[in-house]
Amino acid sequence: MQPRPSCAIKSTPRARSSPPPLAALDLLDLRMGDVLRLRKQHPCGSHEWEVARLGGDVGLRCRGCSHRILMDRPTLRRRALAIVERGIALDPAIERALYGDSMDSNPPTAE
Repeated sequence: MQPRPSCAIKSTPRARSSPPPLAALDLLDLRMGDVLRLRKQHPCGSHEWEVARLGGDVGLRCRGCSHRILMDRPTLRRRALAIVERGIALDPAIERALYGDSMDSNPPTAE
């Protein structure tokens, strides 16, 4: 039996693609009642969605027709463009601890 010839073509390691650019907003800091602007238009014509549920998945309600959907956080991070309105903070003490007194309970958002 003859020895197996080594493969003449060596595979080159794939160039790692750079991670996708982070969205302009921090989706770990979502609140109930936040209004988000998403990239794709809903069939009703609205781009704005209100946060209706928080957890591993984020529940969203269309502001045009009140249709409700669940979206996982990585997908929401890719599709969200901006926070249009901020919901009411549940505990102002927590907001001050996170963002300091100078922020007046308004965390930074990139626009």
